[in-house]
Amino acid sequence: MKARNEIEVKVLPKCSLCFDGTKAHYDARTLFGSWANLCDNHFVLHRGKLGIGYGQELIVKKRGKN
Repeated sequence: MKARNEIEVKVLPKCSLCFDGTKAHYDARTLFGSWANLCDNHFVLHRGKLGIGYGQELIVKKRGKN
């Protein structure tokens, strides 16, 4: 099975660490070891990496695609 660094979602969730409704673009591990939906800024602050054991980029699923 090929590892995927991207995952399709219907809508982007809110960043788990922002309190202003900023959209998350990643589902990734934080510096604390827990996983969270992260915006671009928090992804960088938590030394974000993509791949198995690190995280995935959230991509909005295109309409009409199954």
